Order: sequence, then C-alpha cells, then structure tokens
Amino acid sequence: TANTLMLDANGEGVFTVTSKGTASAGTSIRIFSKVNPEAETEIALVNPDAWDYTCDTIMSFVGGDPSTNAGTVSSIAGGFLVVGDVGSCAKNLWRMTGWSSKDPNYVELSLGGLGILTTFAEVSVVGAPVDAGVASVKTLAIRFVGNPKAEKFLTVFIEQIKNAVAFSGRFGWAEANFLQKMVTDIPVSDAFKLFMHDDGLAKAAIHATEKLGANAESFYQATRRAVATHGEEAAKKFVQAFEGLGDEAFAALKNAPAGELDEALDGLAKVANKGIAPFSLKRILDNPHLYGSAYKRTNLLKDLGELADIPNLKGLEEAIAMLKATNAQAKGFRYEIEGGAWLARNGKEVIELTKRVAVVIEEGAQVVKTDIDVVVIEGGKRIYYQFKRSAAAFGSGEKRLTATKSWVKKALADLGDGATYSQIRYVTDASVTIPQKIADWFNSLESVIVVERIPHLD
Repeated sequence: TANTLMLDANGEGVFTVTSKGTASAGTSIRIFSKVNPEAETEIALVNPDAWDYTCDTIMSFVGGDPSTNAGTVSSIAGGFLVVGDVGSCAKNLWRMTGWSSKDPNYVELSLGGLGILTTFAEVSVVGAPVDAGVASVKTLAIRFVGNPKAEKFLTVFIEQIKNAVAFSGRFGWAEANFLQKMVTDIPVSDAFKLFMHDDGLAKAAIHATEKLGANAESFYQATRRAVATHGEEAAKKFVQAFEGLGDEAFAALKNAPAGELDEALDGLAKVANKGIAPFSLKRILDNPHLYGSAYKRTNLLKDLGELADIPNLKGLEEAIAMLKATNAQAKGFRYEIEGGAWLARNGKEVIELTKRVAVVIEEGAQVVKTDIDVVVIEGGKRIYYQFKRSAAAFGSGEKRLTATKSWVKKALADLGDGATYSQIRYVTDASVTIPQKIADWFNSLESVIVVERIPHLD
C-alpha cells in the first residue's frame, strides 16, 4: 500500500513498520520509497536474530560501500528502524541517498547503529553491559566530534563492540576497562586518539589490558608518555609490540613491581622510537633463552632503553637481531647489551654495538672478519670491548689461546696504526676465573690487556 510521508523543513521524516505476527529468522521486509519520478530507493528490514543475513542488506539498505565507515555501520544497524536511536539513523541514512542538501554525520550514524544493535542483542556479558560500552563511545564522541583523527579512533572501537556482540556474544572485562579508561582519563585518551586508527592496534591494546590486569595502568601511562616524548609513530610501534605477545612474557611484566614495569615500558618505547620493528621486539620478549632467575624481561627493556638514549649510537638494530638466538649463545649476546648499558650508566661514551670488521692482518693476506661487541671512546681513542659471560666462553687450552690471539690481532688491525693492547678490553663477571693460559698471555704483553669486571646476572 502506498502511503505519503510529509518531510519537515530539513527534508527529514520518520516512519514505523509493524508486523502482525513474529517474523522467522532470515525473514526480510522490503520497502520501496519513491522520492521523485526519477529516483527510487529500497530499504530492507531484517529479523534482529538473523545475524547471518545482515551483510546481505548492506547494499540495499544504504546503497553504499561496506568498506566505508557508513557501510560498516549499515551492516550492524541491519534496518532496525523501529527502536533505539531511530532518529539519527533515519536522518543520516536519508542524507546518504544524496536527496538531502546536508551531509550525513557518520559518527552519529555509527553510534545510532550501535544503540540499535545492542537493543536487540541478547548477550552473555562479562564485566559490563554492552550498552555501557556504547555509552562510553558516545561520551568520547561528544568530546571528539569534528576531529578526523579522533573519529577514526572511535570507529575502531565501534567495530570492536560490533564484533563482540554479533560474533562472540560477549563484551569482556578488558574491552570495558579500556573504554572506561578512554572516557575517564582525558590525557590518556587524547594520546590514543592520535594514532590508534586500525583494528590491529585496538586488539593489541585490549590484549595488553587483559593480560596485564591490575598493571594495565602502567601500559596506558607508558603509551601516553610515548606519544608525548617520541611521537605518534613510536607510540604505534610500542603498542604493536604487544599484539600476539605470549603469556609467559605478559606474566613476567604483570608480576613486576609497578615502578620497575614503568621504567621497562619506557625503555621499550625508546627502542620503538629507534625504528626497531614491533615483530623484533615481540620476538625478544617471547624468547625464554634470554632470561634467568635474576635477569628478567624488565631488566632487558631497561638496558635497551639506556642504549637507545645514546645519540647516534650505531649497531642497536644488529645487536637486537642477535637476541633472537634460541640456543646457549642467547645469554652471551644478551651480556653484550647488559654490559653496554652498564658502561653507559657509568659514564662511558658508548658509540657502537656489534661492530662488523673486515681487515687484512698481513700484507698480501686474505681479508678476515670478526665482530667487536662494544666500542667506547675514551681519552679521544677508540676502545674495543669483548664480552665473555663465563670461563667456558673463553675456552681453555692452546687452541682457544690461539683463537684469542687471532681476535686481538684483528681488533688491533681495525684500530689502525699506533693502536696498542691497552685499547683492547676483555669483560667478564667478577665470579669468572679466566683460563690460566689466556690470563698469562694478557699479563705478559708490554701494554697489558685489561680485564674489566661487569656484572652478569643469571
């Protein structure tokens, strides 16, 4: 039956559709609305229980692209124009047809669609009602409307709520906690809104919230400091490092004292600011071979942060790549980071890590290669440090002595003319006894090779 709807001065009007019975799942009602002789639109009203059918209504409902903000919202609104936030949906969907001179308000439409969705959803709620999540997003919308970056941030969480309701039937503690934090802590939400514009980042942040539990506050504040100190891109990499991070790594961070965790997370942000890939950061946090009873993940992050603070430091990325080792060598590579940070804290001018050298020791000989663990400037001269975490790392016997002499020759060749043994330093923990043959050779030289004792935690 054709009926006439009189529009107001803004070109807006609302109508209601009622049913004489109860529609079965999948039932759709199609309404054709002729605006003028040249244009006709179609609206599909879908049974609210029929989630599997909602995507089929996207094109007929708004005639839009489902990849856009409006298209995504239309898939969750599903044509339920009889309850909830009817006014905002009807008004903005009307404007999207192009028959109104006013532009649609996409944020308003998104929120209206959410309200309608949660009205119909029967969900098993964990922590907070879904409607509480919608209310949180609406509160943020009032503060953020008109800010393009902030509106992108809002749509990410609209999508999170939509998926929670439509697919899992749950809106969990972590989601509720994160949204509530965004509403109540303006400095934190102002930081997150600048960079959190995709679903992966939102999932990483919610994952961190869930796994850190009571220590999630440290994560929020570290992210805020990362934005303020290092900028949006560094903060993005910082958050991405938590995406898919393993339970063992999260447990270690969660159980750290709050102050220690804060310092460690700031260290992670500093390293992210150096352009280190989030995947690499996740790999080293998930690598159990790096850690022991005394040296924890928080220790590594603080040490890496100390080194990242050094202006123009070379080799940090290469040193971090070595930390991916999954064998007994892992702690040896970690000792180089541990020791390099110790030197920096104690006033040494560290300029390079994991220096790769290729030299010719004798005229006409072949090029030989080696690595220098840490390079320091002292008294205007370069000092080359080689780290050995245990007596076994030095080795014993004539063969290992020959290998030690060979490395020293390569290091001196790279240092150049005039270099002396005093520019070579071997480093080990105070508990390590250097094998006798090697110790005797160090002490027999005209300018003795110094052995420095730098702590190595198990």
